[in-house]
Amino acid sequence: MLSGLALAWSLFRFHLFDTVPGAHSAIFEDLSDGVLVLDAQGRIVDFNPSAERIIGCRAGAAIGRPGMPAWWSAIAT
Repeated sequence: MLSGLALAWSLFRFHLFDTVPGAHSAIFEDLSDGVLVLDAQGRIVDFNPSAERIIGCRAGAAIGRPGMPAWWSAIAT
């Protein structure tokens, strides 16, 4: 119980998991390879600047749109 309280306190007091956005920009945004992040329905959730150059589309215009062709979902399942 004491360790649970200490963990809860550190989460809220010291923002234990707030380093993720910094790591996201440091790693994901600076990759030279294009990366698309898709949700369970195959819609684009996020992609890095390298993927923008490959696809030829800005992230704001593509977020929420289908990220893979319909034939891919038949193969992937």
